[in-house]
Amino acid sequence: MDEMEVVWKEEEERLLASSLLEPCGKSSSGDQEYCQHGSKCFITNDGTNAGFECDCNINYSMSIGAYAGPLCQYKATFYCMINANTGFPLVNDKSFCTNDGSCRQIITTGEDPHLGCRCPDEFEGMYCEFAIADRPRKSALARLAGFVMSMFAIGIVLLVCFMIYRYYKQRQLERSLAFTASCATAELQFDVTYSDDAQLIKNNNNNSTHSSSSPSISHGNEEQNALTENNNTAHDDDGGGTIEITTKKDDGKFYGSPQMKDMEMT
Repeated sequence: MDEMEVVWKEEEERLLASSLLEPCGKSSSGDQEYCQHGSKCFITNDGTNAGFECDCNINYSMSIGAYAGPLCQYKATFYCMINANTGFPLVNDKSFCTNDGSCRQIITTGEDPHLGCRCPDEFEGMYCEFAIADRPRKSALARLAGFVMSMFAIGIVLLVCFMIYRYYKQRQLERSLAFTASCATAELQFDVTYSDDAQLIKNNNNNSTHSSSSPSISHGNEEQNALTENNNTAHDDDGGGTIEITTKKDDGKFYGSPQMKDMEMT
């Protein structure tokens, strides 16, 4: 293929690519971006490319080849799958490299999927489809979104833990107050009961003291009465009769029965 043919081939591809553009969001500078080579644009939620992404598999065909990249702008420069019968590279949209990357492993049809590429220094990715100069900006956005979501989740967890801790702390305080009040009530009841019992025992002891003293006095009075009766009563040994004896007065006379007067005269 001479130089002229190469120029015409490149122009043909350019015209074909320009006819297969689909608007897909805007760049960070505000410029309109397009999904290239017939790929389709769809909305994403991962924060990359302002919420839009190009699906490069939709535009695949055996005649066009495989493409990769944020806008499907990079065409495959090396295919990692070979035909098991012929041993030649097989055009496919599963295992390939762009931007002059080399395959980490050559596979045959039906074997393991794409295992990645060895990329030039200025590119990275499974297909060498990301320029390193553009990758940090998108990664920073993704990291920022992930950090914000992580902090939000941690905040929710901490709030729930605090609410649970506060609930159990309040329950513990209520139980402690209830236990203290119960102990105070029991102690008050014990003091009242003990005072009543002590007063009852004291009263019983006083009653016992009075009861033990009264029989002694009565017994003493009985002995005194018995002695008085013995002094006032005598037996007549001769006559066998009872002689009543009265108390002798200061005048030397006995006052009593006639028998006593006769005895005095004798």
